[in-house]
Amino acid sequence: MDPREQDQSIKDRKQLLYETDAPANAPVRAPSKPFSAYLQETPAAPLAPWVKASIWAAGAVVALLLAGAATKSSPPKSTPKARRTKAALAPERSPAMGIPPVARSA
Repeated sequence: MDPREQDQSIKDRKQLLYETDAPANAPVRAPSKPFSAYLQETPAAPLAPWVKASIWAAGAVVALLLAGAATKSSPPKSTPKARRTKAALAPERSPAMGIPPVARSA
């Protein structure tokens, strides 16, 4: 194919694809209604009591799970026994390092 023919073919396809006018065979869309018109046509229907109850029950379960997770994630309080255990588990320091050894009381 000659480069000039190829260029013309590309231009023709471009014009077909990106025409600014709507094609003649395109369906004509009716203008859409404003949102307020849809609101007037659609009556408000209250939720059934069992639906409200199930939503409240699910909310209560979520709140309990959140409260449980919040209490479990808090760090444990340090007790005197825990402090002694940590000191007992500390490695003994060497006098060669210039640090006196830890006195352990049993």
